Amino acid sequence: MRYKREGTMFWNKDTPVYVYGAGLKGRLIYNLLDELGCNMCGFLDQASENIRFERKVFHPDQLAEEKRMSSIVICSVANVFEHGKIALELTKQGYRYIVHKEFVEGGGKIVIKK
Repeated sequence: MRYKREGTMFWNKDTPVYVYGAGLKGRLIYNLLDELGCNMCGFLDQASENIRFERKVFHPDQLAEEKRMSSIVICSVANVFEHGKIALELTKQGYRYIVHKEFVEGGGKIVIKK
């Protein structure tokens, strides 16, 4: 199974968006997209049970299959060399739309429709 390295992802203000990684970078990305009016649903993080934060933090296994298939996940992990591994794992778990380093470098585009 391969994760998406190229192509175009379309989303609008109603598309559910999650940020993978609830660290500093993830929180900055979350807040920026929230201010832009995106439908921010929370964070995904392997250590979700240990994170205390005012936003919802889910373990990737917690989301229902239909949410996995329809949501955008933005990888915010500081170690960009882990992005491919994370994207592959999320793809195996049923996530379809993952924004990560290789997607952007591979020519992937994101189009946000109003």
